[in-house]
Amino acid sequence: MDYFGPHIFGYTIALLHSLGMIAAIHAVLTVRTAQGSIAWALSLFFIPYLTLIPYLMFGRSTFDGYIKARRQANDEMRKAVSELNWRPWVEEALTARASSAYASLRAMPKLGHMPCLANNQMRLLINGQSTFEAIFDAIGQAKEAVLIQFFIVHDDRLGQRLQTLLLKKAAEGVAIYLLYDRIGSHSLPNGYVQALRDGGVEVKAFGPRNGWFNRFQVNFRNHRKIVVVDGILGFVGGHNVGDEYMGEKPPLAPWRDTHVQVRGPVVACMQESFAEDWFWVAHALPPLILPEVYPEDGVLCQLLASGPADAYETCSLFFVEAIHAATERIWITSPYFIPDEAVFAALRLAVLRGCGCAAAVAVSTRPSNRLRRLQPLRLRSRARRCSGVPLRARFPAPESGVDRLRNQRHRQRQSGQPFVPAEFRSDVADRRQRLCRRGGTDAQR
Repeated sequence: MDYFGPHIFGYTIALLHSLGMIAAIHAVLTVRTAQGSIAWALSLFFIPYLTLIPYLMFGRSTFDGYIKARRQANDEMRKAVSELNWRPWVEEALTARASSAYASLRAMPKLGHMPCLANNQMRLLINGQSTFEAIFDAIGQAKEAVLIQFFIVHDDRLGQRLQTLLLKKAAEGVAIYLLYDRIGSHSLPNGYVQALRDGGVEVKAFGPRNGWFNRFQVNFRNHRKIVVVDGILGFVGGHNVGDEYMGEKPPLAPWRDTHVQVRGPVVACMQESFAEDWFWVAHALPPLILPEVYPEDGVLCQLLASGPADAYETCSLFFVEAIHAATERIWITSPYFIPDEAVFAALRLAVLRGCGCAAAVAVSTRPSNRLRRLQPLRLRSRARRCSGVPLRARFPAPESGVDRLRNQRHRQRQSGQPFVPAEFRSDVADRRQRLCRRGGTDAQR
């Protein structure tokens, strides 16, 4: 004891460096991106006493246990769905494959494990007022089932409007399923949830499975925002349930965001994506409804739902593929535009092959933290090395359009669960392009 006492500090430092070396090797072998693995490895090797605990909480993005459990749950869900004679979309899929737009992006169905489908009707919903008016109106007309998923649900005016409407429809006999993210909605009081459950609404919180290490998996969040009504009408986009998304929170106002209303066979894909997340937390399927008829014409639509259990970097590969397919122009606008080298290389090649306008625009109405205010400066520095890719900081317009591909706002995080619908149609892309040029301020499109 007399020997160890004077040297306890040195032993502690040596132990931390040993653990840091082990963690650095783990980071090199498991972190999903080269940039992330290098950053973690260097910091763990040189300053483990500052980075070891953060790495345990945030850096282990490939938690083998989570991935194995999630993939197993997805397989079980698909097996259960297969017994329902799901995905009867042969005609819509064949029509989509005959399209020239499909030929330019044929990797998408394999990447998203969902078919590209024809005969979908789309409507852009610009900003919170038009988005939630459409969502609440659709829920108010529901007859059978409503599936709702949001990253954030607040107990404020908008959240209380949603709660009141869901309780009303549940009392009418409509099956209501609400899924929210446990971390994103951490401020949601238990009373809000219990009132819904008492009223007959099925409510679940998305999160990792139980286990001591799982409590550190705070970066495995689910950012999807999905509403499906009676299997007929679907909504997906960037809005969450909170007054700030309505532009009613002065420090964050005005708030610029976009949603899409969908009618057609791709709504079934949205239900299947919701079913995966619901099955993960509830070990049961929600009601899945196929309408008797679909629209006779409309647009091609491809759904991509990505997450940390994917075999590939689904969201990143989607954007690289879309940029490579562009022949005329590219518009990218997002408050979370933090591209990796692959995306920058794709933009550089787009300029070199003669795309009329290749623009990477970092956008934020009111940055929610000071670090995001530095994004435009960092991106301008990198854009100068991209052989003519212009970059502008512009307010506001979180959305993107690639040639005649329309893709909804995303948060490209290896640890999140982004949800990206892609739509192939010139008139919608043209409206989106006009919206980008005007800064996204128009509410009627």
